[in-house]
Amino acid sequence: MPVWNPAVSDIVIRDAADIAAIEKTPFDQVSNAKSAYEILGIQAAEHPDWPAIIFMTTPDPDDPAMTLTFRQLFGRVTQAANLFHELSEGEPPVVAEMLPAMPHAHMTLWGGAAAGVAMPLNFLLRPDQLADLMNAAKVTVLVALGPNPAVDIWDKVLQIKDKVPTLKAIVQVTGEVAPELNNVHAFDAAVGAQPADRLVSGRGFGLDDVAAYFHTGGTTGAPKLAQHTNRNHVAMAFAVGRMWGFQPNKGVLNGLPIFHVGGALDAGLAPLASGAHFLLATPAGLRNPQVVQNVWRIADKFRLDTVGGVPTSIVAMGQVPVGDADISCVKMALTGGSPMPVEPAKQFEGRFGIRIHEIYGMTETAGNGTVNPRFGERVVGCAGLRAPYVEVKVAKFGADGTPSVDCAQGETGVVMFRGPTVTPGYTDPRRNEGVVLDDGWLVSGDLGRFDENGRLWITGRAKDLIIRSGHNIDPAIIEAAMDEHPAVLNSAAIGMPDEYAGELPAIYVTLKEGATATESELHDWLAERISERPALPKQIHVIGEMPLTAVGKIFKPALRWDITRQVFESRLKGLADEHGVAAKVEVGDVPGTGIVATVSLSGTADDKAAVEAAVNERLGAFTLQPYRIVWA
Repeated sequence: MPVWNPAVSDIVIRDAADIAAIEKTPFDQVSNAKSAYEILGIQAAEHPDWPAIIFMTTPDPDDPAMTLTFRQLFGRVTQAANLFHELSEGEPPVVAEMLPAMPHAHMTLWGGAAAGVAMPLNFLLRPDQLADLMNAAKVTVLVALGPNPAVDIWDKVLQIKDKVPTLKAIVQVTGEVAPELNNVHAFDAAVGAQPADRLVSGRGFGLDDVAAYFHTGGTTGAPKLAQHTNRNHVAMAFAVGRMWGFQPNKGVLNGLPIFHVGGALDAGLAPLASGAHFLLATPAGLRNPQVVQNVWRIADKFRLDTVGGVPTSIVAMGQVPVGDADISCVKMALTGGSPMPVEPAKQFEGRFGIRIHEIYGMTETAGNGTVNPRFGERVVGCAGLRAPYVEVKVAKFGADGTPSVDCAQGETGVVMFRGPTVTPGYTDPRRNEGVVLDDGWLVSGDLGRFDENGRLWITGRAKDLIIRSGHNIDPAIIEAAMDEHPAVLNSAAIGMPDEYAGELPAIYVTLKEGATATESELHDWLAERISERPALPKQIHVIGEMPLTAVGKIFKPALRWDITRQVFESRLKGLADEHGVAAKVEVGDVPGTGIVATVSLSGTADDKAAVEAAVNERLGAFTLQPYRIVWA
């Protein structure tokens, strides 16, 4: 019995017509599985000896690596589920995990979902944030990495274990359990003692059962817990697997953490559901610079079909020479988390002959929304076609903050999703207001437009979130710390365009009358109060007054325009010396397109094409900021 109905799984997706052909089959007839657990069980029965997870403990591909087959993975997931059921004393467990990229993380995720509800946690969060999330979810079991000199996960566990009243047990991964700790169990021994052939709970699965909580809000801010149902996971696995065309018994590089939907779902469950396997390249994944430096040797050694990562990782891979590695096996590169810069994408593809395929989605859509299909026409910089069974629209919003009318083709509006991958809502229903609507639509907060071929283009964000290399940074956290300074009147944090990270945090500040403070002093003030390094502003600008709306609110778009102008003009300074041409940049809204930087060139140039090429070379790597060139 296969995971997928051949009536839909045999259709190769190239364009919107293929997606429509798939949707002639109702979604509830797509799969023989009603949960990720059942997906893994079917694969274990169909392909027991195929690899499911390969784990490199070091970044050197010549060192020994661990392989889990589908049979072994499913057995361990079953045992983990049974352990979590036992430790929760018969109650449906809520299993939190604080683990780096290692097989135990995926065993815990799907074992927790099989027993009750799984909740991967970003171990970079502060202990108080982790405790708040665990209390909101009423966590009963915590699985965490033991003492390790490279990361402080266990130190955080010790700080929060007594702050979660519902917590019944802790399961320690690696290392000996300290005898003085109560209700702490060694993962391998405790899991290994459980039955591997059945769920002791006797649980059955429904598509609408809640399987997981994924927090959103990034490494700073106030994270929210989005609920994922079995339907969300099954729909995601089908849609992403078909759009990206994962091949049976072929390998996918998974360099993302388990608490990110990309690592857990897009490059995790989706390959497994297609009979493919994924490679975990050290616990740090692509955050390990040695993994990036060895990426082509790794691809060669393990004959990977697919590599991928957030855009900054792809850019870094693009700088690594192939050397003696044979990368003819690599057919595709995947990216998501933030838009891929066009120029680095073209350079990557030109250098390696490997096409990059983007995905656009959210934690609230199980990481799925629109995808550039593997076997279809791919347009660099485009978010792709809507995935099967997912509705995507672009809408205008009225003064009351609700969608008023759908946008026409080519018109910019707020991107919205509806379908089987969309969350039923947050654990705190108050969070749903204005985001998860009563009619099933999810408001993304992103701005986009559709072209004539049904492709979605992301043009900006309606919300103020700063995305730095895939990390979501809440500007309110930066502003709250800055506003505590005795000399500061008010502040506004925004995203500053950056070639590598997409955005970097920057902040504008006005001072109280008669007060003084240098930008260096303000930077030192923030450095003492912002614990998450990605959120520390790269630039601080002290200005005379803030741009305000008619009702007196700070008008952040004007600040974004100003910082973009400064960044672009700084990159274009050399044009005068090299080509005798001056460049002036103006940034603002262009109807139907969104925010656009206009580069006005003036001066006498014998070769205007060469000048424009120089501009493109300097500005082409910026991710979210479109620009146009005009001659004065």
